[in-house]
Amino acid sequence: MTHESGNEDLPPCFHDARIPPGDVVGRCRVSQKKIAGAVCIFLSPPDAEAGRQFIFLHGGAFTSGPVICHWAMVARVCEKSRITAVMVDYGLVPENPYPAGLNDVLNVYQYLRRRLGMKEVFLMGDSAGGGLALSAVLALKDQRRRLPEKLVLLSPWLDLTLENPEIETVREYDQLLRKDGLIEIGRQYANGRDPSHYLLSPVNGDLSGMPPTLLLIGTHDIFLCDCRRFRDKARASGVFLNYQEWEAMFHDWMTQTQLMPEANRAVEEIVDFLAAP
Repeated sequence: MTHESGNEDLPPCFHDARIPPGDVVGRCRVSQKKIAGAVCIFLSPPDAEAGRQFIFLHGGAFTSGPVICHWAMVARVCEKSRITAVMVDYGLVPENPYPAGLNDVLNVYQYLRRRLGMKEVFLMGDSAGGGLALSAVLALKDQRRRLPEKLVLLSPWLDLTLENPEIETVREYDQLLRKDGLIEIGRQYANGRDPSHYLLSPVNGDLSGMPPTLLLIGTHDIFLCDCRRFRDKARASGVFLNYQEWEAMFHDWMTQTQLMPEANRAVEEIVDFLAAP
């Protein structure tokens, strides 16, 4: 999810909220812990299953977030799946460009594995957080670490460069994302490194050996074209991929659970994917 206006210009569900408001988290218990310098917010449903957690990485173009609608969606996933969520307040630009945010995610992931002894850890992210989630999987592969059991990518930003020429065929339908602004933000996040590097633009990475993956993307989203590239590469690499294009849906529609039935249907898809053996 990206937004460039101040909170005063946005509907309440898009307001920044580092801590979730009590009226959007349902029956989930909220707790906070700092892990290797990164603040993490835990959302625990009352009947949470032991030994399973999912890390959620919020969108916001590496500059902001999370926002209220992130919390509302994540809380619904928690309650329906009976899995505790960990929202990582990872480093953002301009103060903390790459690789700070990625290192935050990797440190939290290893903490859940080693210190808390989680048997199953899932990674989930939307928009920039979706790209970061995939980058984290590729970094774990490089380190020969145990990978997450499943990966969920929601309207993910998979190529910082946005050089795919097919984007022009979608651009007129996307009323939320602005290609030029995103390219500049991508350069800031890359911090002098090649933005096409696979840990910055993970669609360019080696996808072999990846965990089962769910990807949801709308057809009115400029990220669609690079999601299709990911789909083709993942299937060619033998990845188990549940890839879904939702007709006429806009960027990050699945976070609008307080407003849209389509968002709640997307939540059901996420819950079913996490529950499947």
